[in-house]
Amino acid sequence: MPRKRSSCTIFCLEVSKFFKKQRKYKGTVITAMVMPVLFSLFIIMIRYSPKIDAAELSSSETIQYEVWWKALIDKIKERRERMIREDKTFKSNVFVPHIAVGYAPNTTAGIRQLVEVALTGISLKRDEIYGFADCDEMRIRLEMQNYIASLCFHDVDESHHGLPGKLRFSILMPAELRFYDNTWIGDSWHIKGTLDTHSSRKSNTSNIKKASKYVREGFISLQHSVSFQYLLMASGNAALPKVILRPFNLNNTVHELIAEGVDSAVLVLLIGFMFPVVILTK
Repeated sequence: MPRKRSSCTIFCLEVSKFFKKQRKYKGTVITAMVMPVLFSLFIIMIRYSPKIDAAELSSSETIQYEVWWKALIDKIKERRERMIREDKTFKSNVFVPHIAVGYAPNTTAGIRQLVEVALTGISLKRDEIYGFADCDEMRIRLEMQNYIASLCFHDVDESHHGLPGKLRFSILMPAELRFYDNTWIGDSWHIKGTLDTHSSRKSNTSNIKKASKYVREGFISLQHSVSFQYLLMASGNAALPKVILRPFNLNNTVHELIAEGVDSAVLVLLIGFMFPVVILTK
C-alpha cells in the first residue's frame, strides 16, 4: 500500500517540477522573480529623484495671519458690491455672508472678554460680534443670518466667571467660503463642453504662492487670534513666543504619485507582482 505524502512534500515536488520545466527559460524566470523588487525600488527611488536643490528645500516667507483674514473680508465685500449692483435689495447669502462672528456661550465674563479682545484685534467692530446662550441657538442664527464664522466653546463652567482652565473651542464657517479662486472647481461651475480636460488644475498648483487654502480661507487666522489672546490673558500678559507658520515646497514627483492617494503606488506594486504570478501559475 503506497504511503500518503504530506502536504509539504507535495508542495516541494510541485516546485521542483516547475523549475525543471522552466530550465529552457532561465532568463524569463529570473526576471519575473526580481520584478517585484525592481518595482518596489522604483517607488523608493522617486522619493529622492529628482534631487531638489537648496533653494527648493528652503521655506518661504512667514505667513501673516492678519493679511489673510483681511483678504477674506475684502473678498466678501467685493462680492457684496457686485451683488448690490445687480440687486439693490440684496442683504446676504451663504456666498456673501454678513461680516459678523457669533460665539457661545456668552454666560461668563471671561469668555466674553476673550472673544471681544480677540476679534477686535482682527479688525472686527464690537457691533459685529454676537453672543448666544448656547451653541445650538448659535447654529440656528448662523444659518438664518449668514455670519462669516462662529465660535463654540466647550466645557465651560458657568459658575466660574473667569477663563476656563483648558480652552476647547470649535470654529464654524460656511463651506461656500472655501477658496475656489483659480481652481478647477471654481472655474467649472458653468462648463458647456461635453469633455473637460481639467486645464486649470496645473495652473492651480503654480498659483499657490505663500500659503495653503487652510490659511487663505481665514480659518487659521481666527484660530490663532483666539488661542493667542487666551494665552496672553491666562498668563497675565506675559511675553509669549511668536507663533511662526512657514510653508515648504513639495517634491512634486512624490506628491503626484503617492500623496494624491495610495492607488498609484499600489498599481505599481501590482504590476511588479503580475509577472511572477503569471509565470508560476501557467
